[in-house]
Amino acid sequence: MPGVITSRVGLAIVLALAVLTQLKPIRDLATLVQLGYGFGKTIQPVSDFPYQCRRIHHPLLQACEDMWLSERGRKLYLACSDPYARLQWFPSVDHYNLSGRSQKDAIVVLDVDQPGILAASDSVTVQRLETRDYRGVADDGLLDLNGFTGVDMGNGVVRLLLVNNRASIDPATGVYAADQASVGVNATVEVFEHIDRGGSRQILSHLRTMASPNISTPNRVAAFGSEGFYITNDHGKVKSGGVSNPLRTSGQAMLGKGDVTYCSYDNGCSIVSSSHYYPNGLLLHSDGRLYVPSSARGGVQVYQPQPNGSLQKLADVDAFYAIDNLSEDRNGDIFAAAFPTGVKNQAYVKSPFGPVPPSTVLRIRNSHSGYQWEKVLEDRDGEVLPAATVVVHDASTGRLFLSGASSPFITYCDPKEV
Repeated sequence: MPGVITSRVGLAIVLALAVLTQLKPIRDLATLVQLGYGFGKTIQPVSDFPYQCRRIHHPLLQACEDMWLSERGRKLYLACSDPYARLQWFPSVDHYNLSGRSQKDAIVVLDVDQPGILAASDSVTVQRLETRDYRGVADDGLLDLNGFTGVDMGNGVVRLLLVNNRASIDPATGVYAADQASVGVNATVEVFEHIDRGGSRQILSHLRTMASPNISTPNRVAAFGSEGFYITNDHGKVKSGGVSNPLRTSGQAMLGKGDVTYCSYDNGCSIVSSSHYYPNGLLLHSDGRLYVPSSARGGVQVYQPQPNGSLQKLADVDAFYAIDNLSEDRNGDIFAAAFPTGVKNQAYVKSPFGPVPPSTVLRIRNSHSGYQWEKVLEDRDGEVLPAATVVVHDASTGRLFLSGASSPFITYCDPKEV
């Protein structure tokens, strides 16, 4: 009889667990744990892959959250910051100490074909683009960069759309709000143009600022023709939980409160897709589809934009990694910067000069049998790759460029000669 009772109790526990795992909150928590700790993954050393990688240390190439390659101009544009300042002011991860805000966020340009980039990477030449006609908040002229995108407009013109996580102003005084953590960021999308006229000074011309209540917690922007753009709001509508409750904002990101918003230059911004789990660096592909990665559930959702900006869901790419930014190469392949162990990346944000967490590069292709993905590079031990938030593939050379929002360096990887 005791054996029968024990068996029944065991069966009841198994059944109860089976029921619990079908509940959405339990499934969401299990997914976060799996993504955070890398359960079920084989994380490989960088030596397993056919690339030779090297870090580039340069004072302008630090804390570069995002990159974009101009194929026409053969220039790599990077949105860079200050890794020390990221510890103080980085609203995406609930850092709201305005007194430590970066004074040097900038778009930086690297000529990818310049001589010597391979032999002497530490002496590589980069240029910081000036924004002399951008006033900023309270006329400070400062940018607070996160994700961005670029468009080759022709005739040497590059248009850049930048996510700008500006500090908030107290409307009663006209100066910075005293408690930024309580009010949240005054986020905008800034539109600039760059024309490379040579010389040592390069200028970004400011075209417009887009602000809206629906540009609430923007992560990255994707240009939609000349009519507007899409953004991911990674934390949804909740800008801040205040110092007493920072988990409120994190909870929004992790529990499906993020969204995709479409902004028309003429008609403003509206949410076009909701219930996203930390939607991150979206990509409007040359195939006309919008790709939206998730850092809290993994994978990529695929949408077809409609003429009015609305979205039709087409497919899912079931890559079970926390994915940050996506990029497209000249061949149409999508490259994704992924975190095989997300909790280590969260710790690294607090200590960007400490041990570098593992990074993974995924390649996604659309074939006749559907979307296929594969791992093309990984650095289990943080030997040479940054804590990568973006990877760009230069199809002309086969070279990969990687950078991270908190990393004090960038890395390039060339295919090994066979």
